[in-house]
Amino acid sequence: MKAMVGSLVPVFLAMVFVVSGCGSGDADPMTKEKASQMSKDDWTEDYCQTQGWYADAVCDDFCPEPDPVCDTNPCQDVTPGNGGESEPCALTEQCDGRQYCNRTRCICYPPSECVEVSDCSDPGNDWVHDTCLGHASCSNGLCEWTCP
Repeated sequence: MKAMVGSLVPVFLAMVFVVSGCGSGDADPMTKEKASQMSKDDWTEDYCQTQGWYADAVCDDFCPEPDPVCDTNPCQDVTPGNGGESEPCALTEQCDGRQYCNRTRCICYPPSECVEVSDCSDPGNDWVHDTCLGHASCSNGLCEWTCP
């Protein structure tokens, strides 16, 4: 009996090791808000790369590598105004909380308003639309979503 118990100890320890490793996954997925508030020294990986944020058409200036979208801002040299509607801007953060920075005209615009269809995907232009696989259009100065 003693020999049998002794031979079960390694098996028991292996089972404890395997079971204890099962719950070690990250319960909270990384979000842009969390990543932007973390020190880069605390990053265990390039979250912008692993989460696909470099390719999401939103300028993420907190990423460790340059985000290509940030470099394509045609308004980058604009001196911002006071953030009100039709005031000059380079980034949506320079507009008041109800507006976005329209990159066609480099001024603060109300959400869902557009000059051309690319305005509908400007960072910060959070307009409500259907959640089907479709496409945006700019019609009569407003962003619209067309479902197939």
